[in-house]
Amino acid sequence: MPGITGIPIAIKYATFDQKKDPDFMFKSIIISEDKETISEEVMKHAHPDLKNNQEFLLKVIEAAAFIDPSKIMGHVPSHFKSNPEFMLAATERSPQTIRYISDSLKSNPAFILDANKITPIARECIDASLKNNPVFMSELTKKVSYLGVV
Repeated sequence: MPGITGIPIAIKYATFDQKKDPDFMFKSIIISEDKETISEEVMKHAHPDLKNNQEFLLKVIEAAAFIDPSKIMGHVPSHFKSNPEFMLAATERSPQTIRYISDSLKSNPAFILDANKITPIARECIDASLKNNPVFMSELTKKVSYLGVV
């Protein structure tokens, strides 16, 4: 089934079944020239089942990796933003999504260390309690290569 083409806001006129169909909604992003607008519209109008579908969310994040992540992450349920596995996977697909982690992850040393291996942006997301921990900061600032070479 093809997605919505043309004007991105047309997605709001998709049928109930189309808004539940991950392939239809995802193809609407892929075929659109305006990925930023369509990504936000897809997330705004997607059925709640899709907004709670981890696989669908990660595909959308990856497809829209070069746009403002707030267009997508603003519509991602908070339980995903608190899920370390989901947020690491999202960050691998689009490093800017790290900015949308929950407060609990901002103070989770293991998560921050793992995220820091993916992107230096993780260092900007650290909770004050971790910033004031010299042992943690020493560990965080050890040489990390973002290209896989140390």
